[in-house]
Amino acid sequence: MRIKKEFPQKQRQLIIGLPHSDLKDKSYIDDIQAFSEDLLKLEGVDSLFSLTHGPSDIEEGIHNPLWKRLLVGGEEKHPDVSFIVTFLKAKNPSQTIKEIEQLEKKFERKGRKVKISGVPYFVEQMKRNLTQDMKNFTIAAIVLCGLTLLIIFRSFKN
Repeated sequence: MRIKKEFPQKQRQLIIGLPHSDLKDKSYIDDIQAFSEDLLKLEGVDSLFSLTHGPSDIEEGIHNPLWKRLLVGGEEKHPDVSFIVTFLKAKNPSQTIKEIEQLEKKFERKGRKVKISGVPYFVEQMKRNLTQDMKNFTIAAIVLCGLTLLIIFRSFKN
């Protein structure tokens, strides 16, 4: 409780995984740089850490114990994914998540699969799925009620 008072955490965090077989590949690093810069331009993004934003260079990001735990994943000798740890400003990050998904599509067009994780993202996905389920349920209920009434009264005129 005392830590919470001392360091209030009002930000929401997303972790974006960017897999690649060689984390030191120049085009991959350039893509991480561009993706990170695009993320920072979004109004709902407060700050982020990535291999290009945080460590002094790529080697430090891959080998320094702190940065490695935060930004690199995969096997010890052959890491195959880097992470962009993104902090969101907004209490309701729906718009920011939509914008991040647009950036994700841009990055994936280059042949790289992007994975997004974090509580705000999961909440947004659940909200979307529940909204779609409610639409489907409402349509099904109207159709079934109409069919039931048609069967009961057996007439289109009444």
